[in-house]
Amino acid sequence: MPLPFMLGAMIAVTIAALAQTPMKAPANLRKIVVPILGVMLGSGFSPETFDRAGDWGFTLLALPVFIAVAFGGTFIFYRAIGRYDAVTAFYSSAPGGLTEMFMLGDAAGGDARRIAMAHSSRILIVVSFVALFYGLVLDISATIGALLFGTKSNSTPPMVSLGV
Repeated sequence: MPLPFMLGAMIAVTIAALAQTPMKAPANLRKIVVPILGVMLGSGFSPETFDRAGDWGFTLLALPVFIAVAFGGTFIFYRAIGRYDAVTAFYSSAPGGLTEMFMLGDAAGGDARRIAMAHSSRILIVVSFVALFYGLVLDISATIGALLFGTKSNSTPPMVSLGV
């Protein structure tokens, strides 16, 4: 549900950052937004989610390998192609929270702006293209209708394609 609202702001901030526009986030806004996002993400989990945990065996075994390969490959890319210093490349490559990597990288002597842009760009690319991939490649559509807004209706909601 929040994806359309977040994409516009995320794209606008990315364009402004690439144009080197000075920006500062309102400090009090984070205190409001983080709990809201936490509740939204947490509400997606149910007892049924954990009942299916046994189906995750291969994924859980493959995940550390994937993370190590992705981290190492990205680190090499930033060092060789991006010409980042080792600290900046390390914290830019690390999978995980933008805020944490930004703060730790800055404290370790890395280029905080590059670290923030690397993580922000990764998030923007993944979030933007996942929806397009689902719609255009996998032909998966989202439904919009009465059930989305919390009412129960016997009518079938119309199908809306995620693709163009």
